[in-house]
Amino acid sequence: MYERLIACGYTEQMAQDICILYADDPRGLLAYVEIAESLYRDCNHV
Repeated sequence: MYERLIACGYTEQMAQDICILYADDPRGLLAYVEIAESLYRDCNHV
């Protein structure tokens, strides 16, 4: 998930912090990453 956040433009520190915050909630982390990827695609017209 860390790498996927980095690919969306998150800094290494931000991606690490998010992964730590969701350490006990893998489904929540997956949802967060999928939303981030969707927003990244929409904003960059990929």
